[in-house]
Amino acid sequence: MEDFLTGADSSKRDADNKSYLDQLQKRVNVVNSWEATVEDLGDDELEAKTADFKSRLAKGEDINGPLLEEAFAVVREAA
Repeated sequence: MEDFLTGADSSKRDADNKSYLDQLQKRVNVVNSWEATVEDLGDDELEAKTADFKSRLAKGEDINGPLLEEAFAVVREAA
């Protein structure tokens, strides 16, 4: 078991983890870039974003695209 955890694959695993974390950091940066826009929204406007997101999804917008980062920013602001 020790060889598995400390073996030659550890450098590849470390590289894969770093790559994944880099991808996540890019998304975090995009979420953070929404802060100035969403912090000025009132409660009613924040609530209306739910309908907006549902509408955009119904029209075929990819949930894993820009909509996801915007939705995270809205949820963070609402919390």
